[in-house]
Amino acid sequence: MLGFKKYQFARIFTWLDPASDPDGAYQVNLSLRAIGSGMLTGRNGNVYIPESHTDMIFSSIGNQFGFIGVSCLLIVFILFIKVLIEAGLTMKKKLFCVSLCRICDVFCL
Repeated sequence: MLGFKKYQFARIFTWLDPASDPDGAYQVNLSLRAIGSGMLTGRNGNVYIPESHTDMIFSSIGNQFGFIGVSCLLIVFILFIKVLIEAGLTMKKKLFCVSLCRICDVFCL
């Protein structure tokens, strides 16, 4: 179905509903706990995430810098995407416009 294997669908459904499979959602649960423990301004150390530099970097930022740090990160990210879109729309050559829009798509994923 859609080129996905059964285990890939299981990962997506576990990510959407971590309570459905506590064993399979171990990393997701740790990630949510890390973000929640960051509170408003964050805390020192990364207690909940064993490999914080790999696939759970947003959780690590939420843990260390809190809600304020995550909000600043999202604002910078949105402004960067806005600048890419504006630059793409002002390009005279269609190839450059499409290229910048594709780069923007990658960042939105």
